[in-house]
Amino acid sequence: MTRHRHRTVRTDFRCFAGPIAGAEPNRAAHGNVTEIQRCACGATRDVNVNGRHLEVGPWVEPGEHDYR
Repeated sequence: MTRHRHRTVRTDFRCFAGPIAGAEPNRAAHGNVTEIQRCACGATRDVNVNGRHLEVGPWVEPGEHDYR
């Protein structure tokens, strides 16, 4: 049995709204945009992006709590 590895197949954007729960805090990534990355399996993750700095959240499986 092979393990599924999430890969981004679609990216949506929204205005920065705050730090990402479950992510390693990176204040330098705050203030620009948040990418919502989507996998073909339906899982999503948020990534705060500010120029060259990133704050990457965990993948959230479909059906798990997602507080967006």
